[in-house]
Amino acid sequence: MLERISASGTRRCRWTGLLVGLAILGSSPCRAEGPPVKLSILGVPDGQIKLSADTAAVALTLGVEASGNKDISATIRSSPLRDASGHLHPLELSADSGLASQAAGPGTRAELPIVIPAGRVVTFRVAATLAATGQYTGDISFLHGSTRDTAQLSVTRAARELGVEIQGIQPLRAVAAVGGDSYAQLRIVLQETAGRPVTLDAPIVTEFSRREANGGRGQASQRLLIGIRDPGPLTLAANQSLPLSFILAELEGAGEYQGKLRIGARGARPVDADFTVTLRQPASAAFMAILIGVGISIALRFLSESVRPRLVEMRRAQWLLLELERMLQEARDQQEEIATIRSLHREVSALLLTLELGTMEPGVREQLDRLSERRKLTNLWIYWRRRVAGLVPSSLRGKFQGVIVSVRGVISSADSNVSQIEQARQRLQGLDALIETELRRQLTAHIEALRKSIEAAVASRPEGAIAGSAGILTARLGEARNHLGEDNVPAALDIYTEVSAKWAEILVDDLMEIIGAGAPPGVAPDRWVVETDALRTQLAGARAAVSSNVEQAMASYQEAWARYTRLIGAGLKRHIEALRTEAAADQDLDRDERDTVVSLIQGAESQVAAALTAASAANTQDTLTQLLQAERATLEAERRLHGDKRGAMLASEAAPLKLPIDLPPPLADAHAGDRVVTREDLRINVRQTRAIDAVLLVVTVLVTTVLGLITLWSPDATWGGWEDWIMAMLWGLGLHQFTFAGVANLRERLTGQRTSVTVSS
Repeated sequence: MLERISASGTRRCRWTGLLVGLAILGSSPCRAEGPPVKLSILGVPDGQIKLSADTAAVALTLGVEASGNKDISATIRSSPLRDASGHLHPLELSADSGLASQAAGPGTRAELPIVIPAGRVVTFRVAATLAATGQYTGDISFLHGSTRDTAQLSVTRAARELGVEIQGIQPLRAVAAVGGDSYAQLRIVLQETAGRPVTLDAPIVTEFSRREANGGRGQASQRLLIGIRDPGPLTLAANQSLPLSFILAELEGAGEYQGKLRIGARGARPVDADFTVTLRQPASAAFMAILIGVGISIALRFLSESVRPRLVEMRRAQWLLLELERMLQEARDQQEEIATIRSLHREVSALLLTLELGTMEPGVREQLDRLSERRKLTNLWIYWRRRVAGLVPSSLRGKFQGVIVSVRGVISSADSNVSQIEQARQRLQGLDALIETELRRQLTAHIEALRKSIEAAVASRPEGAIAGSAGILTARLGEARNHLGEDNVPAALDIYTEVSAKWAEILVDDLMEIIGAGAPPGVAPDRWVVETDALRTQLAGARAAVSSNVEQAMASYQEAWARYTRLIGAGLKRHIEALRTEAAADQDLDRDERDTVVSLIQGAESQVAAALTAASAANTQDTLTQLLQAERATLEAERRLHGDKRGAMLASEAAPLKLPIDLPPPLADAHAGDRVVTREDLRINVRQTRAIDAVLLVVTVLVTTVLGLITLWSPDATWGGWEDWIMAMLWGLGLHQFTFAGVANLRERLTGQRTSVTVSS
């Protein structure tokens, strides 16, 4: 107890501080006029009243004791409490007698009149409601007469311990939704530890952030639910354990989240608990992302490696067919050219049919390249074939026909490679120089052969048309030789062609004159008429062809001559047989005469046989010589038998040029040995190929997807962001192969950070 005696009065009073539920600190001396009054303040040193509370309702009971022998009337006055922000909170005064202070407003003082009986203690109560924690200050004054005594009041409003623990909170892993908001379930246990019932406010999440791709953190949205409702107040009994299951809804998706859960109650210090949520989209999402990438990769590959190349090759094949059809129209009646072009046409058509069925086999581009080169070679071949076919003399054609035939074989063979095609092209391009050289050589030989033939004909037939024209023709051949000496091959060839045509006309006319004679021995007159009519028709055709095609005219002439010699030879043979029979039956012949006739008949037979052999070999001069000798022997034998004479059967001798006709062997039947392939055969092959491709595709997709899940999804606890989806699709596309460090390096390039994910606990 602290006592204080006033100097001016004889009365004394004493304040007594009493603790009602809370500790009281403070002091207030009491002064009064008159007799000294003794004031007593219990537990309040230095006039300071200090109060600490952990509830909103703050109450303080103070006692005042008068030590005199009279009752004392006094007034207790209190100021409002002021917080750290300067806000005022009213302070209420009340006495045991039921009197209470009256305050005009929050910022006015409250007054309480009291009467202190002599020798007794009067108590009064000071109360306030302080909702917020913090430091509050005010004062309490005791007025008695003119005496005023003031004590400073300091109230510390502190929160009390909640007495509740949050238990069982662990790092949380959940599956993020592929589309829309995600959610996660958070399970905790609330344990009351203070041994008293408590009503808790609704739990809240005070902090919630998400780790960004660059490693920083940003605020994230969330909604805390219990079931499908927002959480409400919770009641815990003393020492109760309450399990709770919260749902964190409206999460933004896959990622790593950190939050703080707060449990609190009015007037108590809240309890916070940190938690971590890791959301990852399901493996099916990663599977789908990789599958999408694989599908895009397959589609791009199909478009770039199958569809577009197939369309390009189809266009090439179509253009190639158009070119071949144009060439077929230009070939007209050239059967060899048509057959060669059609062989190419069939190959291109079969290839185009395969492409139209949707199949792009390996090597199609190279096959079309070869077909295109073979088509170009065909154009060149047609040019040289026609040029070689028009070469004069005809022996030139035989000389170079082998080149034409061999090149045609390269064109018609589906197995011809680029090297063979190029070699064939070079052979055709080299024909020009070869033809020039060979033409000079053969033209020289043919000019000489024609000159000798003319001279031989003149020697055997010194009279007639042949002898009259021989000088002119021989002179022209001399001019041709001079042109060759001057390297003027075209002029020499023109002269040779002119002389050959004139010589052919002379020979045809000569044979026409020969067959105009009567029937030869051994040929019946009626048959002779029929045969000569046919010969005249044939020779007329040959005479007409001289102006346009000397070689054709000479061929017709040779056929007519061979037919005539066969007719004469057969007649002589029959006539000789008749003479042999007649000689054997003639009894008037002596022995020597008979032997002479038989010898002549045998010689004639041998000469006829030699003539027929020479005719079959197209040796006209030998044929004529042998027939003339056989005729003379026959006539001599007949003269010896009958004593009469016959006129010469053959009045002239012809010595035409030997112009063999060398024709290329015909192409083999294009359909012989070909395997018949139908559209259904091709469709079956396409279906089988596609089935195998489908199996390979499924295996490839599975391997790629599973490997992607192991590489991308499994080690990443927060898989599911747009970066992850892009990464998975790029994996499926196969673009990870373009980096040296694989997928991890590609992810770093995309996100700008390391790919490792750390899950905090």
